[in-house]
Amino acid sequence: MRLLTHIMFAMGLVLYTTGSAYAAVFAVLAQVIIDVLGHTHSHGYVRRSWVTHDAILSLLTVVLPMTLLTTYYVGNLLLSTYAMTLALYSHLFLDWLTEGCIFIMRKRVGGLGIPYNQPVANTLFILLGILLLFMAIH
Repeated sequence: MRLLTHIMFAMGLVLYTTGSAYAAVFAVLAQVIIDVLGHTHSHGYVRRSWVTHDAILSLLTVVLPMTLLTTYYVGNLLLSTYAMTLALYSHLFLDWLTEGCIFIMRKRVGGLGIPYNQPVANTLFILLGILLLFMAIH
């Protein structure tokens, strides 16, 4: 999915489930880090890297550092760990739906094969994120 889709879905999901605006902001930062550090360019193609797109290894490369940073602002280690784990797995879930797949222990795992830029799928998950944001606020 597109980065905006990841951001809106994770922000809504984290704010709705935690009630913490700080955690939601750091969930957005986690989405950007996963996408910026998690893609390699080879022979004109962009590929996901197992460094940030592996369901197990990403707990060390993404969740651990983001939890430490988030805990500084949120002040609650358990809440921060939950929020960053949710941010990671929401990202991996959306990427699992696409044709690029994700990794489990560096082994590629296929999903539904939806093109990452498919407008209907991206719009639906953006709207779901917005709905979760509104539900969290009210």
